[in-house]
Amino acid sequence: MVGPETIARLQKYHANTAFLSVGGIGEEGASKTHRLVVEVDRVMLDRAERAILLADHSKFGRRQLVPECSWEEVDALVTNSAPEAKYRTRLGERLIVAMGD
Repeated sequence: MVGPETIARLQKYHANTAFLSVGGIGEEGASKTHRLVVEVDRVMLDRAERAILLADHSKFGRRQLVPECSWEEVDALVTNSAPEAKYRTRLGERLIVAMGD
């Protein structure tokens, strides 16, 4: 859901943790292709105590049209494969690589 009604409703709530998907991951932070989706994500980031991004390995180095958040706003990023060194350095302990069997 997107749009003004969704944003108005979300602003009434508080979340301990916001889990957000991303379309792209660059050196500045995360991004997506659709402005209205990013507007909703921004409200979720503002209303949550913690922000955890979820992204598979294909998102690294892909920059989408609309910036979603900067690395300073992110508490953790969960991915399925270790990214390039520049991302590991930038994220440090906030990077979680979840590998399955």
